[in-house]
Amino acid sequence: MALQRRPLFLLLIVSQAIPAVWLCRDFVFQGKLLLSPEILDMSLPWARSLDAVGWRLDQALWDRHSFCGIPFLANPSLRAFYPPDLILRLLTPVSPEASFSWLILSHLVLLGLGSALWISRSSRSAWVMNLGGWLFLLSGYISSRTGLADPAFLFAATWMPWILYTLPVLASRWGKVCLTLLLVLEILAGRPDLAFFFFWCLAACIFVVWGKRFFHPQRLRYGRRYFLALISAFTAALLICSVQLIPTFELQQHTVNRSGNENFDFAATDSLVPGLLLASFFPGIFGDPTVAIPDRVVGSPGSFWGQGTGFHEFFCYMGQGTVLLLLAAIMGRRTRLASFWVLIVLLGLLFAFGRYTPFFRWIIDYLPGWDRFRVPPRILILYVLGIVWLACQGFDHILREKIPPRFFLLAFAWVLLVFAFALSCSLGLSDNLIALFGPDNISQAREGSPMVYRQMAGDITGALWLAGFICLAQLICLWVPSPAGRKIFCCILLLDLLWHNGNFITGKPRMKSHGNFHRIP
Repeated sequence: MALQRRPLFLLLIVSQAIPAVWLCRDFVFQGKLLLSPEILDMSLPWARSLDAVGWRLDQALWDRHSFCGIPFLANPSLRAFYPPDLILRLLTPVSPEASFSWLILSHLVLLGLGSALWISRSSRSAWVMNLGGWLFLLSGYISSRTGLADPAFLFAATWMPWILYTLPVLASRWGKVCLTLLLVLEILAGRPDLAFFFFWCLAACIFVVWGKRFFHPQRLRYGRRYFLALISAFTAALLICSVQLIPTFELQQHTVNRSGNENFDFAATDSLVPGLLLASFFPGIFGDPTVAIPDRVVGSPGSFWGQGTGFHEFFCYMGQGTVLLLLAAIMGRRTRLASFWVLIVLLGLLFAFGRYTPFFRWIIDYLPGWDRFRVPPRILILYVLGIVWLACQGFDHILREKIPPRFFLLAFAWVLLVFAFALSCSLGLSDNLIALFGPDNISQAREGSPMVYRQMAGDITGALWLAGFICLAQLICLWVPSPAGRKIFCCILLLDLLWHNGNFITGKPRMKSHGNFHRIP
């Protein structure tokens, strides 16, 4: 089916809106306001202050008001000039909190739709397009960060696939205009760190993947026109965003200049402990942050007991079937673009490990800009982008039967490895995992609270056995040589993502939404 056909485009919108509505079901079906008062307090000072001054813009809101002592105009995280924020606030005659709930829902739909359109550049199958949208929209990194930490991550991530979708048509009449608008949205979305990481990835993608063809003698004229369009789009975006960027850069001049070990310690804050990556392959192996705390020994939100990095900083679960699709992508036809995304995935993981990566100190000392941001796991947004593209490429190879027979041997070996891991943990290996990643007072927990300790061991074995059976079911679906088996595979993957990643974004009653916020200083 051709993407230009209106029925297919409407199908993509509906298929991406359904999981987005499920994530926001507390708001859509019960009328609750999304997220906790603490997160709303960090995310809504702009909208609440508009109410405080009675919409009298002559009072110079952005100069006379501040958040945590930082003037509005100098704080990019407040999204003072982010167009979707302003539009929903101006056009929605409800409270700022309700407008913010609509903002989250709309961005989830846009994220899924943009991912599906981006994948359409490399596949014409509607199933592959929808799979790309579901993987990004329902990834653990997006849902957990939105529900447990900072929704601005969602806003910044939303425009990444749209920008990647626009790049190939940049030299067209509307290409420069669309890219300029998308870059403006990315810059003003409130996450400078994500924009910084993505622009590095974007530059590498342009020069590594497309640079050779642009400098080919027969396409030299087209290459010049393309790069001129690219430079003009970035220049126009920076000029439009200067109302936000100039005060932010001015504020940077007054920050503390770090150097040496102090600078490294700042940049390496909350580096990803490599072992915690197990939770991104086997969700629930270290507990679930969305349930009630079973005992104070755990000492963290929910029953998540892994130590070393916050749950929302590293959780990137994208379905058991995604591993099978990655194997298919790696074993299928290799292209320059596929090699690029494999490299991005590997580098994203290495950078996320932070202080546990041997060359991370060199990155901080010599690559400009990297020492201005902390919490290395936030670069995992590039890891998620790469996994989405590679998984869709692998599924496209499977649909077109362009994978070698040994793929099923390796996939079956992976399933056996998962079951072997589950069996070994059932026989005692879980004690070692608890000792490595559990709380510091785990010995007291084992003696004084054996129930909590048994629950930790149960988390490990239960997560592994469940992952093994889901992966086995999906492998059987791929083994069946029929379109029905492929469709069932997609349905199982979607249900897997909804089950494990669909409970992070929660709501609260409207009657409790007022009076819970600190006053603006």
